[in-house]
Amino acid sequence: MEDEHRPTDHVPVAPLRDPLPPHQSESIPEGQGLPKFIPIIDLEIGMAYELESRNIPRGIWDGECFHGIRFKFGQLFMDQEIHWDLNDHHGTAQAIRKLE
Repeated sequence: MEDEHRPTDHVPVAPLRDPLPPHQSESIPEGQGLPKFIPIIDLEIGMAYELESRNIPRGIWDGECFHGIRFKFGQLFMDQEIHWDLNDHHGTAQAIRKLE
């Protein structure tokens, strides 16, 4: 009996896209590689930073996480992201540069 669920010769593939969201890829000069992160000990509480993060492009550091505005489901709202160095499983943000 012949198997009806054989793989096909052609599988549609989604087009490739920039691996970083636009706000982050704009901050990395072409040919420069990934940005250097600001060490967590150098972050200042209450200061705003440009981030390499999952959801927020810029955030204010409170000593444990960054608070910023994100866009989801057509809405803008406040969100927070934990610093990568503070939580191996849930940390999603590091600072690239201080905003003044």
